[in-house]
Amino acid sequence: MSKQFRGGDRALSLLSSAGQLDWLDPFTYQRREGKISQELGKLGKTQQHLNAQRQQYLRTPDCRWQFLLVAFGFTTAAPGFRCGHCDNCRDRRR
Repeated sequence: MSKQFRGGDRALSLLSSAGQLDWLDPFTYQRREGKISQELGKLGKTQQHLNAQRQQYLRTPDCRWQFLLVAFGFTTAAPGFRCGHCDNCRDRRR
C-alpha cells in the first residue's frame, strides 16, 4: 500500500487510533461506520497536547529526567531530582 498510496500507512494509523477501523487480519481492515469527525477531533486534541509536552520538554531549564518523571506520573520522586548527566544538569555544574 505504501508504494501505491504515499502516506497511506499514516492515514490507516490515524483511523485506527481514532477507532474507525476493524482489523480482520494483519492485512485486511474494514472501516467502521460512525462519527468519524468527532473521533478525529479528539485525536487532534491529543496530538496538540503531545506537541505542547514535546515543546515543554525541549524548553525546560530543569533536569530533563525530572521532566520525564513528572510526565510519566512519578510525582513523588520528581521534586528536586537531578540526574547530573543531561545537558541542563551539566550546564548547572559549570
